[in-house]
Amino acid sequence: MPRELKNINRILLVRNDRFGEFLLNIPVAVVLKKIFPSSEITLVVKPQVEGLARRIPVADKVLLWDSLIVHTIRQKLCFLGNIKSRKFDLTLILNPSKEFNIYAYLSGIPLRAGYDRKLGFLLNCKVEDKKYEGLRHEVDYNLDLLRVIGINAEP
Repeated sequence: MPRELKNINRILLVRNDRFGEFLLNIPVAVVLKKIFPSSEITLVVKPQVEGLARRIPVADKVLLWDSLIVHTIRQKLCFLGNIKSRKFDLTLILNPSKEFNIYAYLSGIPLRAGYDRKLGFLLNCKVEDKKYEGLRHEVDYNLDLLRVIGINAEP
């Protein structure tokens, strides 16, 4: 395991879009809990997905953020402050998002993984987004985000 993964205590997983896409990211959370059993995993989801997110046994906390709502600057700063105050060690941004790439960077999260799109330069671990090719199952594409940080995740 790479040195930067030795002290992972707080993990932020972001998938705040549709219900079906969120379902396909649950294996990522399961693998992370298996690798880091004492870590706290926080999920960021849309309010419409909250019910499912709260029923995932490996998820410790759920934060709600609807990316389709136009938030005020104050709401954005409060949300950013909330993320920063939790002192996450690792974030995986499971759907390309300018907003969350910015939040992760400004929050000072040391290990930021996601797809190399939408301000991907703010991430320090990224993979090319090739889901559109449809050559593999989407779960396997999602597990690529673990592989890029040094976790061997089998489909």
